Amino acid sequence: MTAPKHLSREVYARAERLLERNIAKLVFNATLEPHWLPDGSFWYHRESREGASVIRVDAATGRKTEVSDPEALTRAHEAPPPEALRSPDGRWELLRSGYDIALRKVAGGETRRLTADGTADRPYAASPDTNLQAVTQRIQGLATPPVAAWSPDGRQFVTHRLDQSGVGLLPLVQSCPADGSTRPVVHHLHMPLPGDATIGRSELLILEVATGRILPIGADPLPVPFLSPLELGWVWWSEDSARVYFLREGRGSKTLELCAADAATGTVRSIFAESSDSYVEPSPLLPWLSQVRSLGETGEIIWPSERDGWRHLYLLDEASGQIKRKLTEGPWVVREVIDVDAEARFVYFTASGRETGHDPYLRQLYRVSLDGSAPERLTEAEADHRIRMAPDRSCFVTTWSRVDLAPVSELRAADGRLIAQLEKADLADFFAEGFAFPERFTVKAADGTTDLHGVLYKPSNFDPAHRYPVIDDLYPGPQLIRTPKSFCLNPSAAFETWPGQWASQSLAELGFIVINLDGRGTPLRSRAFHLASYGRLEDAGCLEDHLAALDQLAGERPYLDLGRLGAVGHSAGGYAATRALLPYPGRYKVAVASSPDQDLLCYLGYWVEKYQGLPIDERYLRQANSGLAQALRGKLLLIHGELDDNVNPYATLRFVDALIHADKDFDLLIVPGANHDLMNHPYVVRRKWDYFVTHLMGVVPLTER
Repeated sequence: MTAPKHLSREVYARAERLLERNIAKLVFNATLEPHWLPDGSFWYHRESREGASVIRVDAATGRKTEVSDPEALTRAHEAPPPEALRSPDGRWELLRSGYDIALRKVAGGETRRLTADGTADRPYAASPDTNLQAVTQRIQGLATPPVAAWSPDGRQFVTHRLDQSGVGLLPLVQSCPADGSTRPVVHHLHMPLPGDATIGRSELLILEVATGRILPIGADPLPVPFLSPLELGWVWWSEDSARVYFLREGRGSKTLELCAADAATGTVRSIFAESSDSYVEPSPLLPWLSQVRSLGETGEIIWPSERDGWRHLYLLDEASGQIKRKLTEGPWVVREVIDVDAEARFVYFTASGRETGHDPYLRQLYRVSLDGSAPERLTEAEADHRIRMAPDRSCFVTTWSRVDLAPVSELRAADGRLIAQLEKADLADFFAEGFAFPERFTVKAADGTTDLHGVLYKPSNFDPAHRYPVIDDLYPGPQLIRTPKSFCLNPSAAFETWPGQWASQSLAELGFIVINLDGRGTPLRSRAFHLASYGRLEDAGCLEDHLAALDQLAGERPYLDLGRLGAVGHSAGGYAATRALLPYPGRYKVAVASSPDQDLLCYLGYWVEKYQGLPIDERYLRQANSGLAQALRGKLLLIHGELDDNVNPYATLRFVDALIHADKDFDLLIVPGANHDLMNHPYVVRRKWDYFVTHLMGVVPLTER
């Protein structure tokens, strides 16, 4: 009998070298974080094989000096403890005291309680259970500051009293308690599911430091279906501390209203509102941080909107609530408002898709006059730019890169003039290992006309004469994209392309071709492109586009063996990976789905109602994977953490129940004590690798030898 083929230990070791937790050992200076000093200079950490050093930069000239006494810079201002929120003048710290809130004087530590009637269901300054990590925070004892915002003058702050009474409870069972006890522990979450009548509410309050006065803002409580409005930056102060602005979102995200409250009286007035048959978003990406900006004495507001089919900026008159002018326009997307210089009358923002011939997802920095002008591009490289503006707006630091281009960090003046190149990433060790950049590609969608953009990963020993099994590494959005655009070591630093490139690159190193692609229905393109998934989440980021793309790629690259096609994904990507085996059993043969939201009726109502729509109707029947359990062909591995406080495990178990009733074979791994972050768990990574090696490659994995 012929001995079965197997992968060597060396292949697994090389794949492990490319995991997120290890890749930083091979790369130096891929990121640069400026720390600005009062004199306008800044410092940053420089990495090398000999260790880290601290570099100080004269922002006017770009002159760099190595700091001989780094502690003189890096401990100049003592940071507040993680459970405290310090005032702008550094005199006070806010703390939570049980379900109430307290004020502590930094000098001396004198503490006084500001409230005394908080309860478990109605606490002050607390993050809601819908923050998607509430159980994790409780179990790990993570210290977090109060949910509040100080006024610029430090004399008062705005916070909320959270009301979760009446919100449905969701239990999570911890089968292996950390104290070693044998009786499981049940953790409960206030978790509204799609269509639930009651969601969390937030009563906004202004508290005065000197007197302890509590002033309720004179408006109905704000809905809290996800993070609180304060955590999202949807509540903020005017520069003169006289007003509190806030955004109010309607159920299903169909309306968004801007209001202002008088800080002395609590009186509220509505300034501007926008509505849609689908959804209105203050920003295009999770967690939907506010991009609305108030300009103080000028009485103007910068408002982002997709009302013309593309995300652009509008200038509002605060007094009348009318649009004064459109600041940007064209078939491209404003991404983030970086800063506003009200005196010089400029707004600085990143945008993508404006430059002809570029990947439409690559961010560039621009500025545009508030008085009307064409946007001025301030960055040059055809790459994705991360921006850090100086506090005085005289200059900015940008780190730019692509997945196939090493990061470069530059200092530029506010007008875009290059002052100095600060660092270029050192990838010599990465290349010395034999590793290489992945390949970017452009294909047509299933409609034959729409351009789609993706990344293709190869093993370092790639042989174009060899035929490789293919894995589609999926994430369908619609609140994030999957295809990485920058060379990023830490996916949390480029969360819009979560989970980055290294999960795909390490999987490819085992001997696969892996692709990332963003089909129609994902964000950061036109509104029409994004809305292709509205009410159609069962399309999983348009799997038809993925299959069309794969066919085009295989037509040009004969080394792609689409007869051995697999799918992998986490969270919504886990849903998509499962879905790939159901309507397309003749195409996808093997799938690994971790933390999959197999039925949106079991998930956080906010996300689902925003993108699948209201009311709860037949659209929700179409999306549940359990309805297609009978269609399962091929090999499927389901992985879930029992304490997943983002995507709870019960939808996976409902799908498992449907598979059992359909008499289908499948594999299931439940990880005790694990939360939503389990995709990087070493055991989970190994099981995922082994599953594809065994069932897609047809080779014996390392652990079975």
